[in-house]
Amino acid sequence: MSSSALEALRREIRMLEEEASRQAAEDERRSHEQEALKESSRRKEDIFEDLKAALRQYRLVIVVGAGITMGATSDEQWKNPLPRTTWKGLITNGLDYLVQEKYLQESDIWIKTAREMLRQGELQSVLLAATATKRLLSDRGKYATWLKSVFHGLHDKLLEFRRGTRKGVFHIHGSYREPEEVVLDTTDYIAVKQSAEVQNYLQSLLDDKTILFVGCGSGLEDPNFHSLLKWAGERHKNMANSHYLMLRDEDLHAHEFLLPVRYGPSYGDMVSYLNRLLDTSSQATGSDGHNSGEQGPSSRKAVLWGLGGIGKTQVALEYAYRLKERRRISVFWVHANALTGFKESYRKIASELEITGHQDPKADEMQLVRDWLESKYETPWLMIIDNVDDKHVLFEKTDTDKSLLEYIPQTRKGSILYTSRNRDVGIDLIQDEPIEVTFMDEAEALLATFVALETW
Repeated sequence: MSSSALEALRREIRMLEEEASRQAAEDERRSHEQEALKESSRRKEDIFEDLKAALRQYRLVIVVGAGITMGATSDEQWKNPLPRTTWKGLITNGLDYLVQEKYLQESDIWIKTAREMLRQGELQSVLLAATATKRLLSDRGKYATWLKSVFHGLHDKLLEFRRGTRKGVFHIHGSYREPEEVVLDTTDYIAVKQSAEVQNYLQSLLDDKTILFVGCGSGLEDPNFHSLLKWAGERHKNMANSHYLMLRDEDLHAHEFLLPVRYGPSYGDMVSYLNRLLDTSSQATGSDGHNSGEQGPSSRKAVLWGLGGIGKTQVALEYAYRLKERRRISVFWVHANALTGFKESYRKIASELEITGHQDPKADEMQLVRDWLESKYETPWLMIIDNVDDKHVLFEKTDTDKSLLEYIPQTRKGSILYTSRNRDVGIDLIQDEPIEVTFMDEAEALLATFVALETW
């Protein structure tokens, strides 16, 4: 073979080796991408299951931000929201209100200055414009009137709680019904941050709940939102890796102490994600990991709460008697003041119903009772779970690695009536306002309670 032919052969071999090397590198890159996608998908599913578990255990608090109001007023492509639902649009609306209602003229120096600060668009300029707008409205006694004109009908209820003796709404930015609590500018934010009530409430949420921030992601939050979260993160060390922020796939994650929940490429994907998360249909997985089959939604629930000795148990008992007079129904009584009482109550139910396998010493009697009432027991039933005063009894894991709450049946054929001395425990149990048994004569107490119970 000539030297030129040999050299050509060597070049051909090098080219083949280089091509094989490039192909190997490409295969490795694709394999790595596939593994990364699988790992990303696994993390997303793990986060989803964590949120689902928190929801089943009544620990999930969904905090709705401005993004939801913007989305609710947008078109089908989740674009073009009402201008007043955006941060700059809200401030512009306040300035327009002052001019349109003839409190000031467009040529007024304060109006012109505020509009110029908004036009500049820098964070500090926008905050100054917000401060100026609030001052102009407040000086004329129109701040509350303007807030109502803006938000009436768009009112986002975030977290219900009780302030003193009345019902209220806890918002990140306050409620337009209580203008003195609205966070519009930096001064308002500092006042809220220093509020003992807000600090105590945030403390209880951060310690006991799993928080999912919705509509608070990149591009949606106001200038004070990041500051509020940063303050909370510095003050509450357990905030990191315990609470979540919903984001689009492309959104930057600016709140490093919250775990990102990436729901898809568009805002519209948030709806399907939340529907999946909040699904309680018959195909949803139960809190113990099994499918609830054909039984459909969870059992109806209510809570009687009041001071010790006021008669909650007697009211529950009388209600059961009257219910049995009206229709055929089974009543099961469960003592929940301690783990042993709860187990013994379930043991008696298993025995009375002659549930198959309940005498097996290795059997989980509480699981047998739940499964039987959900899928095999045909008679409508009422379960009264009495004296749920300590939330840890129902919510903490037992020696079966499940909480007692996970043994409570979930089926449309059944109803659950709790009694408790603790209103907050009642809210945690049903995610709604419990029925208060107060100091009134017995007949009036029974009547008021029965009327409330009939609204289940």
